[in-house]
Amino acid sequence: MRVVCIGDSLTYGYGVKRKDAWTTLVSQMLEGVEIINCGVSGDTTSGMLARFEQDVLKNEPDVMFLMGGSNDILFSHSITAAKNNITAMISQCSNKRIYPILGIPFPICVPCLTTEWKFYAEQKEVQPLYTEYVKWLREYAGHFHVPLWEMEAALPQDPAERMECSLDGIHWNEKGNELIAKYVSRQLNNLQKRF
Repeated sequence: MRVVCIGDSLTYGYGVKRKDAWTTLVSQMLEGVEIINCGVSGDTTSGMLARFEQDVLKNEPDVMFLMGGSNDILFSHSITAAKNNITAMISQCSNKRIYPILGIPFPICVPCLTTEWKFYAEQKEVQPLYTEYVKWLREYAGHFHVPLWEMEAALPQDPAERMECSLDGIHWNEKGNELIAKYVSRQLNNLQKRF
């Protein structure tokens, strides 16, 4: 089963070595599963759509995992483009018989925010937009029967334990990537039976 993961730095594995990124770890955990990491740090959903043919369609995957929108919120303070772009990419998957999966981007770990991210993440529009975006993702996925992975479920619920997994309040360290890999592996292991 070939899986293309398209997204931003949360998919790429910003801040950790390639061997410690969750996509690499998933490849090691599951036999018969090829993971192609097409995450690009700093990317918006517009960028993902622009490179969709090259990164997704040309790789001819069985499954596409798409998680994006965080940078749309942080940088443009809007989710309009994100909703349109997500819809366009899921539609292209349907046309090419690629099984699509959506991931809900991780929430910001506010107590862990480093100085470089505080300017973006503490803007008053950010949290309400994130909440609205997550609501839309759930509604969209439910209406069109697209599997939706609650990526936050990979992380500890205890705030202190979650802080130990955070790199800078936005991205995850090696421990966080390991937990994410375990969650994704469980999801893909269940999905493998379909292919």
